[in-house]
Order: sequence, then structure tokens, then C-alpha cells
Amino acid sequence: MEKILKEIKKNLKGLNKDELDDILAYYEELINDRLDSGESLKEIEESLNYKEIRSEFLPKSLNKRENIKIKESIGSSNRLLIFLLTSPIWIPLGITYLVIIFGLYIVIFSLFVATISIPFAVILELINRIVFITNTGSLLVSIGASILLSALTLIILINLIKLCKNLNNYLIKLFSNITLKGVKKNEKN
Repeated sequence: MEKILKEIKKNLKGLNKDELDDILAYYEELINDRLDSGESLKEIEESLNYKEIRSEFLPKSLNKRENIKIKESIGSSNRLLIFLLTSPIWIPLGITYLVIIFGLYIVIFSLFVATISIPFAVILELINRIVFITNTGSLLVSIGASILLSALTLIILINLIKLCKNLNNYLIKLFSNITLKGVKKNEKN
């Protein structure tokens, strides 16, 4: 039985320990029930399709995740992407998901670069004003405006990153639901 559970665990690589433990407990109970009904371990092992187990449980587990932290969201997104691109039937869906996620990452990166560059531009403008303008009032207004602009840009970036994380979580649920419906459809046929 350990060999079967080890193979299931290998095919569900990338799941959290709790998710994996639940699935392994389910299959351990299933195997024990089948052994009690008279089947041999060899028959049970031959009847299991590890790729189907992966196709069913990986998207289901990713769909249930909350992904509260950004790192969790990115990790779940990467696992779903790997699953889609390594399953021949889901490659077109995986490519679509990759394009959407890549676009999302480009937006985040662009916002990060803009947020970093604004304070540098403000500092250069302040140096310019200090060197060429002797009016103290104008200099103080420029300093205040630049601090306000930098803070506002940072607030916008933080909120846009949160928005992108929520959008990423929505995409994970959407694409994992699509795969789950496809798995159920294949089981009926």
C-alpha cells in the first residue's frame, strides 16, 4: 500500500501538506475498503490511474485555496500553469493562462519601475531647484509636492498589487474550474 500512496504523493507534488494528507487519507481508506472486499493490492494498483488522480485533485485543491499572501497566490498560479502545460489536453488552456499571467506580471513590473523612478525624478528636480532657484518658498512647495507625489505613487502601487493578486486568485479559480469541468466531462464519456 505504501508504494501506491508514494506514487499518488509523487503525482500530486506541489500541494500543501494538509491538502496532500487529506488526499492520501482518502486513498488509504479506499485501498483498505477494497482490500477488505477481497481485491489484491496488485489489482488495486493496476486499476488506479495516477494521471487521473492528478487531474482531479490538483485543480480541485488549487481552487479551494484562499491565497491570502501574494507569495501564495504566485505559487498557486505557477502550480496551475505547470499542470496545464504538462497535460496534453490542457496545453491550449495553459498557453492562454500563460499569456494572461505574463501580461499581469508585466503590468506589476511596469508599476514597480514607475514607483521607483518617480522619487528619483523628484530628487533630481529638487536638486535642480536648489541650484537654480533661490526662492525658499518655491523650494519648500516643490519639496512638499514631491513628497506627496512619491507617497501617492506608493499607495497606488500597493493597491494595484493587491488588485493584481485578487485578479490572479480569480484566474486560478476560473482556470481550475474549467479543468475540473473538463475532467468531469471526460469521466462521463
